Amino acid sequence: LPPDQARGRLVALAQEEIARILRLPVEAVGADAPVAGLGLDSLGGLELRMALERRLGVQVPLAAVTEDLTIAILAGRIAGVVLEDRTEQTVQSLMDAYEPERAPAPESVK
Repeated sequence: LPPDQARGRLVALAQEEIARILRLPVEAVGADAPVAGLGLDSLGGLELRMALERRLGVQVPLAAVTEDLTIAILAGRIAGVVLEDRTEQTVQSLMDAYEPERAPAPESVK
């Protein structure tokens, strides 16, 4: 998707997951509302991060649920990982996080 559409989809995805976690209708989860004000606590934040990582296949930059964290801000952080930050170091860190470590090749027997 083009970056603007992708950011919109990330906002919608985060809204869907927060609504699922809090058992609210998606319409009740505004993109600019602080997630802590919706009732999402640190445990819910962990569940949100894990659900988003599972759906997106990337590490989600959600260190903590704070009073100023909104869905739009979270989606912007995720967009930074998914859309913009594709340096070799970032790609390597994602590969390290999601690819199983390869076992060393057995030495040949002489």
